[in-house]
Amino acid sequence: MEYYKYLRQFVGHRPIILPGSVVLVFDSASEQFFWSDVFPVTLDFAGGMMDLGESFETVAIREVKEETNLTIRTLEFFKNYSGPSHHVVLENGDEMYVVTARFLYNRL
Repeated sequence: MEYYKYLRQFVGHRPIILPGSVVLVFDSASEQFFWSDVFPVTLDFAGGMMDLGESFETVAIREVKEETNLTIRTLEFFKNYSGPSHHVVLENGDEMYVVTARFLYNRL
């Protein structure tokens, strides 16, 4: 079970901190970004939520593999996104503060 779903059993709809990573994968040869087409998003950068024991880098590498089938080993940190502007309330009432580490990967 994903960690945030496990937490919801105990905290209900109250706010939780939800960490994750996103990777902007750029192919220098074609000068294009790689996109993920995982449901429900039709076009997005590869990324996802952190599981217990993972680092932001581990999440990034795992998600790129799952969503694009690319194997990457090195990442360049780009920026963290967090704070009040990243407070989300879902339709079901679940509240979360999303903390996202963004990375760059240049596929040469």
